[in-house]
Order: sequence, then structure tokens, then C-alpha cells
Amino acid sequence: MTAEGIEEEVRRLVRQDDPRALELLYDAFGAPLHGFLVARLRDPREAEDVLQEVFLDLARRPARLLGARRIGPWLFAKARNLAIDRMRARGRSEKREAAWPDWLEPAAPACDTPSPDLARLAGLVDRLPVEQRDVIAMKVFQGKTFAEAGESLGASINTVASRYRYALEKLRGWLIAEEGHEG
Repeated sequence: MTAEGIEEEVRRLVRQDDPRALELLYDAFGAPLHGFLVARLRDPREAEDVLQEVFLDLARRPARLLGARRIGPWLFAKARNLAIDRMRARGRSEKREAAWPDWLEPAAPACDTPSPDLARLAGLVDRLPVEQRDVIAMKVFQGKTFAEAGESLGASINTVASRYRYALEKLRGWLIAEEGHEG
């Protein structure tokens, strides 16, 4: 079923007050949302908690979906906002180790501690503006196309491609500047 078909079916089920609407949504968007949240929060358990918050809110008020122009982007925006709230709640003073989950670095050997390069890259990605970080998470860590990322984020392909290009330029510049200070 296409994304549009899923959204139409979800709306139909919500209008009928049928709980299968949430099942359909979770089946269609649960895994991509979880991957997005893990890349954003860098903590699979925390990502699961936020994903659960998204779907609990929908279980309480499913009619909110009827007002969404596109359900997929609405879900990603909701998840992104809850993740931002979660990061604020844990405080800026808390220093978290810059480590990506193992599945985000499939070519790396299994180990308990991240490589120094990966930790350094994670720290730099954290410095990017939220919009660019989201595109990096979807494009690099989830393997989404610009069109898929744009659909999830509610942005055009050109906007997503620009955010990706700007993010890469910033990361490249920061890496070059760091290497200049080390040498």
C-alpha cells in the first residue's frame, strides 16, 4: 500500500473510531520513527520511550490525525518535538558520550566503546542546526533518499538536498579547522 493509501485508510479508521488505525500507523511508521529517534537521541531506550509517547498521545486523541495535511510528516514532526523536549529535560549540563548505536555504523567491528573518530563526528553532528541534523540522520544513518526524507520531514526534495549539502559543508569545514589546530 502506498503512503497515500495508508493515510487514507488511517483517516477512514479514525473516523470509525477503529483502534486498527494505530496498528496500521505503527506498522507503517514505527520502524522509521524509531530509527530517526535513535539517530537523534543516540539512546535506543530513550527512543523507544519517545516513540511510545507519540503513539500514546495518538491513542488518547486519534482525531488529531484528521487535521494533519499529511500524516507521515506530522508523525515525524511530533517525534522530533518530543525528542527535543527530552534532550532539554536531560539538561545541557549533562555531558553524554558521543556514541552512536552499533547499527548506525554497520561496517565497524562490534565493541563497547566508540572509535575516537566516530565520537568526534557525533560531537560535530550535534553542533549542526536541528533541520540539518534530521536530514543527516535520515540520509546517512537510515539510507533514505532525499524524496523519502522530504516526505517524512514535510519538506521539498530541494530543501532536503540543500540542508544535506550545507550540513556536509559545515562538517567538512569543522574537520579541516580541527586538523589545522592539531597539526
